[in-house]
Amino acid sequence: MDLIVFTNSSRVRDAFRIGRRNRHIAQPVFLRIKELKKALKTARVGTLVYLDVSRMDEKTRRSALRELAGEHGILFGALDGENAVKDPAEVFHFGAVDYVNGKTLAAGITTKRITRITGYLAEQRDEAVVPAADAAREVPRIPAAEWKDIIPGREYTFYLLFMEIDGKEDMEKRYDGSNLKRAVASVRSYIERFAASFGGRVWMWGDFNGIILFPFNGSESRAVRFALRFMLFKHFYDIQESQFPNFLSYRIAIHMGNLVYSDNNKGHIVSDTLNSVFHMGKQFAEPGNFYVTAEVLKEADKRYRDFFVEAGLFEGRKMLRMRHPLHSGRQVEEL
Repeated sequence: MDLIVFTNSSRVRDAFRIGRRNRHIAQPVFLRIKELKKALKTARVGTLVYLDVSRMDEKTRRSALRELAGEHGILFGALDGENAVKDPAEVFHFGAVDYVNGKTLAAGITTKRITRITGYLAEQRDEAVVPAADAAREVPRIPAAEWKDIIPGREYTFYLLFMEIDGKEDMEKRYDGSNLKRAVASVRSYIERFAASFGGRVWMWGDFNGIILFPFNGSESRAVRFALRFMLFKHFYDIQESQFPNFLSYRIAIHMGNLVYSDNNKGHIVSDTLNSVFHMGKQFAEPGNFYVTAEVLKEADKRYRDFFVEAGLFEGRKMLRMRHPLHSGRQVEEL
């Protein structure tokens, strides 16, 4: 696998410690950041690219990440030695497979780290669509009854729920920055309280979107129940608490899988499930709708299944969408 690092920093170059005897990972090629566009044109499929974003302003960083995301067959990660990215989840929104903060960079980028993501890169190479049978394959479940049973640093099975407040661009144009920040903070506070009542925890969050984790306990899908109730009763918040003059719209996507739980340094976590649910939320989910993967619905209480209709395939996975309330044919009280 080819490895290209775009940086202007000798510190970043020194951080890469790839064993020269490794037959599967080539020695990194270091190029200056200004060479990014030109070099990508000749990069081979399957190349892993690291971009140093630590000295970039937000506009430049997003433009560069968007450039990388548009290159078919190229996998990329971000190096952030200055911890300039306030919300590491932003990097994954663009399809990155790795994020390296200052502490991790100081410890060094080793062959072991690159090898950890090799399996994931192989699945994503050439943007191949995973056969549906493989996407839905059973994986070992590692349940935890409650949050108190979860030990940071260990692997568990979670329901990962992506949620986004729709209309970000329009809101940023219409409202004063400080007022918008307060209004969005109020929405997040409401979401945190609502999720907590179903055993969920807001784990990653930017201004308008993030990930809520629900432990998989093997007996009930509180994530699905939370999302159904949230979508049905969200207007109570609009009426009683919201600082916005209009009703809010949300998009939600739930996937499930294993990840090593961490309270800190979330940006360094490599997880196919985490990347997949971000992609579902950003690339597949439509405004105002709630989606689940077939794996999630299979684990959910059977009485919830009539609330969903098939919504197609995404990355080889069968997706289902919540029926709009007037067409559900079921009583809200059942939720």
